[in-house]
Amino acid sequence: MIGIYKDQRLAELIDAYDSGLYQKQEVISVCIDLLADEATRDDLWLQLPDWISSAIQHRLANFDQSEELVTFGRADPAAVKNEMIRLKQWIQASQRK
Repeated sequence: MIGIYKDQRLAELIDAYDSGLYQKQEVISVCIDLLADEATRDDLWLQLPDWISSAIQHRLANFDQSEELVTFGRADPAAVKNEMIRLKQWIQASQRK
């Protein structure tokens, strides 16, 4: 179980996307943020629609430490970059199972 907040947030996000309130890239970015929590990552990943999980895999496929991130002051770019690298590694390890 991923927790009521994340479960509800994902459902609201997809509903808002279906209603035209979010663009695809915004949904993907929010889902990457939600996946940052390693404790709930497995369950959340299984609940993502294929179009979201595929887009996340595609976005992270070529991501590495040389990428320059802009976080607009909302987070430390180095911390975000490290989390994205960990998420990429987790996805790659999951695919090998």
